[in-house]
Amino acid sequence: ILVKAGHSVLWWNSTFNHTKKEHRSVKDELINLSNSFSVQLLRGCGYNKNVSLTRIIDHFILARKFTKLSKQHHSPDLILCSFPPIGLANAVTKYGKINRVPVFVDIRDLWPDLFEEVLPPVKRFLCKPLLSWMNFITIETLKRADGILGNSDGFVGWGLKKAGRIASDLDSSFPHGYSDDEPSGQAKVRSLQFWRSHGISKDDRIFTACFFGAIGTNSRIELVIEAAKKLDSKYFRFIICGKGDLSNHYKTDVSVIFPGWVNASDIWTLMRMSNVGLVLYSSNVGYVSNMPNKPIEYLSAGLPLVSCLEGFLKDFIEQYKCGINFNPSGLSDTLIQLRNNPDLLSEMSNNARNVFLEKFEAKKIY
Repeated sequence: ILVKAGHSVLWWNSTFNHTKKEHRSVKDELINLSNSFSVQLLRGCGYNKNVSLTRIIDHFILARKFTKLSKQHHSPDLILCSFPPIGLANAVTKYGKINRVPVFVDIRDLWPDLFEEVLPPVKRFLCKPLLSWMNFITIETLKRADGILGNSDGFVGWGLKKAGRIASDLDSSFPHGYSDDEPSGQAKVRSLQFWRSHGISKDDRIFTACFFGAIGTNSRIELVIEAAKKLDSKYFRFIICGKGDLSNHYKTDVSVIFPGWVNASDIWTLMRMSNVGLVLYSSNVGYVSNMPNKPIEYLSAGLPLVSCLEGFLKDFIEQYKCGINFNPSGLSDTLIQLRNNPDLLSEMSNNARNVFLEKFEAKKIY
């Protein structure tokens, strides 16, 4: 979008694909996609678990390499930097101050505060020096930022509190924009074949609930397992897409379909064969104060949100009547209620699509 607007873009990125847990390249590599768009890949060590010391080490390797390789590029007019990674954002804001380049830090996750919640007590105690050090670096990084951005006011407020200042005209929240583009005909045919291979096709007699995301400690997949055992598989089906630390743990349950990682066309196709989108996040500091990405994806297809998440999203669902909030023990009753009330489901579906077009459609946002 920036290139189409006439700007020249250099995008710094890791060789490591976080979702697939594999490298895109065997080395640091500069890829020139056009005269106005290049990608500078940095190779770290990679990691197997999302919450791990190896991941932190990987990020600080990226920071060191950025500091070295940035000297080989012309100084830009402006830098937009995602946070985390903490180490890389720290190196980028240092670069900005030295070279007098304005840096906008975009808060994507609340590190290291999130680790305080997800780590077991013993590990949290052992990691206290590391977490304190990471928090110090976070504060210094955000103090140096010329502007703090985020996908909700809560995230921006968190960044400003860390920076120890009040908001200026350069600090603002922007919703995460999601593209409403339809896949090509060939891609949709391939995706339909993919879903048929898993025994899934459009069937109005079966109430279908889908989920996309990481299958780990922050995803409450156990709620789906419990609900699936209570409900008749003739009338309800659950499809959990994604990979993560707990993928193998849950895949042994035959009452739920686990197709693994799926691409954008597969997601687009399955959402249009589903009745609701499941929001199964734990209500920790990283989720309660913002709008996660996946609910926006569901809204784009007019899927009502069925959510157990407290905070921002809960209030959003109630305000726009685009889904239903359920008690963690009541998922099965909630789905029965929606299946038995098609008028309510249709109203929520229309509201979901309308609020997406109003607030989250990519072309409008960007």
